[in-house]
Amino acid sequence: MEYVQRLIAMAGMSGKSDYDTSARGIALLKLVELRETLESNAAEDVMTAAHRQLLVMTIDQALDEESRGRG
Repeated sequence: MEYVQRLIAMAGMSGKSDYDTSARGIALLKLVELRETLESNAAEDVMTAAHRQLLVMTIDQALDEESRGRG
């Protein structure tokens, strides 16, 4: 979860980011790639499935807020 939150902050989706445009773009790309990976791999147990779902929801919320111009 910490990694996802750091990428969201780095991309400037949770407020002002001190990173340059290239770094913000890479952070956004990594979030999208991570989301795709989390959705495509089946979890072996319920705890892993719950954790993955939480990460996907966190990424989706950040992307949704960004698309609305609140990021």
